[in-house]
Amino acid sequence: MIQITKFFYFRATVFLVLLSLFSCKKEEHQNHVINKEKKTEITDISAKVKNRNNWIFCKAVPLLKDEYVCDVEKFKSLIIDISGDSVFISNKYSDEVYRSKILSESFFEHKYLLRAYQKILKDDFKIILPNKIECIRNKKVYDKNSELDKYFQDAFFVDNYMFVESDGCVIAFAKSSKDKKSAAECEDVAVEMGSGKVCTIKNTSLAKVYEEIISSKLVEKSSVLPKRIPMVDSIMNINKNGLIDVKFKVKSGKIEVVMNFDGGVTEIILEKEEKNIKRSIYYYAD
Repeated sequence: MIQITKFFYFRATVFLVLLSLFSCKKEEHQNHVINKEKKTEITDISAKVKNRNNWIFCKAVPLLKDEYVCDVEKFKSLIIDISGDSVFISNKYSDEVYRSKILSESFFEHKYLLRAYQKILKDDFKIILPNKIECIRNKKVYDKNSELDKYFQDAFFVDNYMFVESDGCVIAFAKSSKDKKSAAECEDVAVEMGSGKVCTIKNTSLAKVYEEIISSKLVEKSSVLPKRIPMVDSIMNINKNGLIDVKFKVKSGKIEVVMNFDGGVTEIILEKEEKNIKRSIYYYAD
């Protein structure tokens, strides 16, 4: 009887040990699956963040240049990401928006606003306001709990810009590069009888910056420029749609492009500075 009892306890002990080992293995497997799911979820989120359209502050222009002074401090460090109908501010979810494509004249409440925007886009950004524009509107307009409402209620897109209005000023955001190392640092400069913008574009090449000027339509009539940088000094006679000719002056690490129009001159200067490119674009009136 004693031997049977000892044998029973022995079997019970072995069973409990095996059960404990099985439970540990099962829990370890579950933790592995959970951790794998978490890792996949983090990777998916990172991919979504990377694939969003990012917009960063570019420039502010008063609607009435003699009456307004633009306060842009709150916009300078702002990063706006748009994914579908969702808006993220500084990488944090903010609000949902309505998206639509409407006639430009329907977007602006008054005709004088339409004319003002047409002039600003042409004079300050060298782009033409199209007949139809893509736009967004915050679903939580005038809601104090809306983070987006602190900055703007609606916006529209033209080329690589997003435009909003704040306190009588047109605030422009530019679509940022997917390669953060190639971000541009720009400043407006004053020149005699004209205006200009000088940008330092990091970790890039003359060829890439030149090609971007054409693909992004950074200057008027950029489509007539050769797709690749000319190897030697040259001139293109155009005499069409207001553009007379285009002159190229090529040096080692530097290229100058002068576009002569009926009403003025556009000058592009690209200079290599170590790993960066200095891009200067000047507009002169006759």
